[in-house]
Amino acid sequence: MSAEENDKIESGFNKLVNEVKGTLNHQLKDIYSSFLESADTALFDLANEAGSNDEQKQYFELLQGIRADKENLIRGLHEAFSVYLKPAGERVADDESEIDDDDGELSLVSQDTMEEMVLINTITGKTEEKFNESMGKLELRLEYLAKHSQGLFAKDALTPKHFCTGFKEAITILDITISDKLILYKLFDNEVISKLNVIYDVLNNLLIEAEILPKVKLHQNSKSTKPASGKSSNQDEVHAPEDPENIEADNAAGTGSARVNNANNSNSPGGSTGHVNNRNEVEEGLSASSGYYATEESEAGKHGAQGFNGSSYPASGAAQQEIESGQQGLHENSGENSGKNLGGYPVEKINQVISEFIGRGNVNEGSVEGSPQFYGHNDVLTALTKMQAVTCKEIQQESPVVERINESEIKQVLLSTIASTQGGAITKQIDQVIEKTIDFIKLIFDAIIDDKSISDTIKALLLTLQIPVIKASMLDQEFFISDDHPARLLLDKIAELGVGVTSSADDVYQLINQIVQTLLAEYSNDINAFIIALESVESVIDERAKRVEEQEKKAQQEVQKIHARKIVLWELRKSTFGKELPALVHKLVLKVWPTLMFNHYVKNGKENDKWITLVTVLHELIESIQPPASNEEFKELQAIHIALTVRVERHLNKYKAVQQYRKEVMQSLRDTYKNLLDAYEPVKDDQPPEADITEATSASTASEDEIIHALDELNDETLLMESQKEPELHPDEPVSQRDKLKLLPADVRPGVWFQITMENDRIRRLKLSMVIVEDALLIFVDHEGNRIVEREAEVFAEELDNGAANIIMHHSVFDHALTSAYETIK
Repeated sequence: MSAEENDKIESGFNKLVNEVKGTLNHQLKDIYSSFLESADTALFDLANEAGSNDEQKQYFELLQGIRADKENLIRGLHEAFSVYLKPAGERVADDESEIDDDDGELSLVSQDTMEEMVLINTITGKTEEKFNESMGKLELRLEYLAKHSQGLFAKDALTPKHFCTGFKEAITILDITISDKLILYKLFDNEVISKLNVIYDVLNNLLIEAEILPKVKLHQNSKSTKPASGKSSNQDEVHAPEDPENIEADNAAGTGSARVNNANNSNSPGGSTGHVNNRNEVEEGLSASSGYYATEESEAGKHGAQGFNGSSYPASGAAQQEIESGQQGLHENSGENSGKNLGGYPVEKINQVISEFIGRGNVNEGSVEGSPQFYGHNDVLTALTKMQAVTCKEIQQESPVVERINESEIKQVLLSTIASTQGGAITKQIDQVIEKTIDFIKLIFDAIIDDKSISDTIKALLLTLQIPVIKASMLDQEFFISDDHPARLLLDKIAELGVGVTSSADDVYQLINQIVQTLLAEYSNDINAFIIALESVESVIDERAKRVEEQEKKAQQEVQKIHARKIVLWELRKSTFGKELPALVHKLVLKVWPTLMFNHYVKNGKENDKWITLVTVLHELIESIQPPASNEEFKELQAIHIALTVRVERHLNKYKAVQQYRKEVMQSLRDTYKNLLDAYEPVKDDQPPEADITEATSASTASEDEIIHALDELNDETLLMESQKEPELHPDEPVSQRDKLKLLPADVRPGVWFQITMENDRIRRLKLSMVIVEDALLIFVDHEGNRIVEREAEVFAEELDNGAANIIMHHSVFDHALTSAYETIK
């Protein structure tokens, strides 16, 4: 192909990209303007229909705010969304720069933010599921086009999530409450998000007319797949086509070539030029060689799918679509689970026992649609969804309580609910497979109730999910052995997030409760609701992780400082007890040198040579400033005072924290030595000296108030310094303290959670944050990282023995319960 032909092709692609952008901008302008007009009308109607003056006032104030900032809102919507419409390379760079500029500070997500986040996830999840096909085809075409033009935005730019995120940024100019925001989100969902298919269809048609992959068929995944983050396991797999640049432009030879027709195409919007022809052949070449596209309907689509429990039925309805995607039978995936164990049992064995208990091999014909004798699965799922809605309303009104599942009651309510939709009479039975499934789920939730690792508060929330879990197990035969099923992971993550929660008033409980309520309100028969809920819980965990970690580090540092002060205080007491302290050296001995020791201990501890050196110099310094009592002591002072002065100053030079005092305290030390040497008179025949050295040491004893004040100023905290008292037993007894630590079980280590009985007999769920070895002291924090209590090792060992404290075992909540249920039926 000549350079001129290449230029023409590139020019054609670039013109098409500009046309796509122009069409999109035109669509966005229309849809945003329509949204604000509809919001104006809707808010006015809501105000007129309001049941109270306060409610009416809220709607009118929101309406006035939107009218006042209408132009700014439209501009804000365009600006916020324009970030995603930059060329793909530039957008990646922007994303990375934003990450680099982030200071890394995270805080606990507020209830308002949580509500907003959950609503966005719910809206986008439903929309992506609804427009999955048109959005997937558009992304394929955009990806293909982007390979031939550098100016196109990324293929995922037009996802519902980006529209919602842009809207979130745009409405920040409005000074409104979270309840106002939620109203606007619902209007935005109705008027913009739910109509995104218009944009997708317009752009798809434009690209089809330009011969960009005109016959794309998304490849259906007929087998159950592991759901990726944010995507349902039954979504279409979307693959990018290979770039057919290696296919020569030779139409006569019948190859899948690509060329650009420079003639105007009157059928396309705007009458643009440069459309790509013969995409049919390109697509067919790709389809034949790489298998990216399905050229025929899948076998499941033509002949029905393998249904729940192995029965064959026509593929129709949302529930059946879910069954089709996830119920292929364990024999197809036996290789994936081969060799895996759960609670010490092979997964294959667990599945065999569960299948025998439920009776999967004895399925009645028509179990999905129903039969003259049995209600069908669709009837049951519909009834369970209604029961689920009732549960949602109940927990909105009051906090749930821990109650064991009554499977008989569930079955009776289930039959009554089905009857209420079919004339009010119970005319059939529930299939035995469904009954046994309910029985087995009952055993699982019984085990959750008995699990001491979960607080009663969190158990109550988990129990509200029993009906969604029953539905999930009906819709997915691999539910019991699929360890990455989002419903199972959700139970585990809720227990993980709520490990320290014991009250429904706790902020973390409120966040989890909001997520559970949303799941109960939204979950029908598709797995996406569980995925959204799981992502929401994981988002809360991620949001809290940094903040809690920082708070716990602060608590640890505070404990280390307290312990450091204790150690420094003991060393001072040991060195100064019964000694003379000339007034000139008070600042050096009681303020500056302890600062060196304190800072070094906090950073490095005491198991090192530098700490020993600091203690040794302190001891030598105190001894050297005592008035000489003999000629030998006088001569020794003469010999060592200069070297000791140099040694002290050398250490001070290493620490920036004391530089402001260095000259002052060193001059005071030199003056002290001079006074001691000048005041001394040699003693003859070793008789006590007659010289009066009172002047040199007249202020030799510092008052306790002076010492405390000096240390307070030093560390800006209270150091309980009593240097003139006899030191207590050395706090550092490595051998005996380590013996005390040996009394503790091996499981007692930092990071492990415990139930601990406090002084008022209140039970707290706390995490062991750190162990002070030198004191054999255990420090515990709550789920917010706050220091709550300390325990001596031998005391805590006794509490573990008598049941006043218990280890909270860390395990998968669902796996533990499933193993327990398996052992029961086995």
